Amino acid sequence: MKIALPSRHHEIDADEIGKLVLEHQTEFEPLFERAIDVDDGRVQLVDDSVEIEQVELDDDGKSGCVSVEFMSSFYAGCKDLDSTDWHQEDLPFSIEDGVLIFDIPIPVHWRVDN
Repeated sequence: MKIALPSRHHEIDADEIGKLVLEHQTEFEPLFERAIDVDDGRVQLVDDSVEIEQVELDDDGKSGCVSVEFMSSFYAGCKDLDSTDWHQEDLPFSIEDGVLIFDIPIPVHWRVDN
């Protein structure tokens, strides 16, 4: 996945990277859904539950990792069995030519651009 940086100088700090991930969180949903997939249609990603846990930017400012948390819900149809769980994923990235690049393996049939 690629996200163009808003700055003409192609310099960005950790806070700005976190904000970009939140702005583009719907593009990460296939990865999050795959992380919670338990072959049960009653388990779903909770919309807008993505939270930035930490953004690590390497000393060179050209790579790093974003740690995110997100919630899934399980609907069993019975109040006592319904539940929510938090999950964590690391999103490694690099910055090249003013573009934030996340090297995330997403199955082809889930890609937005196909």
